[in-house]
Amino acid sequence: MAGAFGWWGLRAYSLAKAGTVAINLRRDSDNATLDFRTRSNGSLDVSSIASWLGAANAFVTKLYDQTGNGNDLIQATGANQPSLILSGFGSFPTMRFGAVTTNWLITASGYSISQPYTVSFIAKRTTFDSSYHAVFSSYNEGGQLGDMECDFDNASGFMGAWGDTATELQLPASENVFHSGEAVFNTASSIFCLDGTNALGAGGNGAIGGGVGGPGKFSMGMLQPHGSESLIGDIFECGFWTSAFSLSQVAAVNSNKRSYWSV
Repeated sequence: MAGAFGWWGLRAYSLAKAGTVAINLRRDSDNATLDFRTRSNGSLDVSSIASWLGAANAFVTKLYDQTGNGNDLIQATGANQPSLILSGFGSFPTMRFGAVTTNWLITASGYSISQPYTVSFIAKRTTFDSSYHAVFSSYNEGGQLGDMECDFDNASGFMGAWGDTATELQLPASENVFHSGEAVFNTASSIFCLDGTNALGAGGNGAIGGGVGGPGKFSMGMLQPHGSESLIGDIFECGFWTSAFSLSQVAAVNSNKRSYWSV
């Protein structure tokens, strides 16, 4: 979907972005870092990454915001960098969080964005430990007003989306399986779509409604800087739009992701 405020992932955001820089990696053999591009077909250039790595392991230092808005997700501390697994899901690469230690990526700046807004993601949880596991979130450092999160729940087999203290929208989500989701944060008109199934907000102060002031820093893999709810699992991509998707737009984006990643 065009017009994203930020988009990060292991393929090109659009055909126009094919062939541009998508990710910066560190190899653990010598701690060298290097940018890598997507190919003309939109896929990540895995063959160039494999050649550069040799027998080393790859870790993600930066996911470039492919919209061109400069909202890159970064992690400077080696111990907190997620792994890049070149054949993490069949022939597809995945970003792996929490396999060895606690991993996350975060924007350098915070943002003041009022609702409505939309989050899109595709991820799986590999280990359930009775905790929430954040896929994509924000935390207002001045307090919880405006927080938002898309996560695997603290009950096995569920995912949800919530904002501030409003009601969570929740749907069944099998463990150790990739799930494609969209969360439309729009008070009572909110939507949470998972693998083509929709949960709709209704009544009161609104499901997944956040406060005025909107998100703080965007974070992938953990609710930061709160420092909790770390993901143990894999992510392909996430995106953020400063508008509310319609049901037809939700369905189109969900279908595109599931088709590309074969989930």
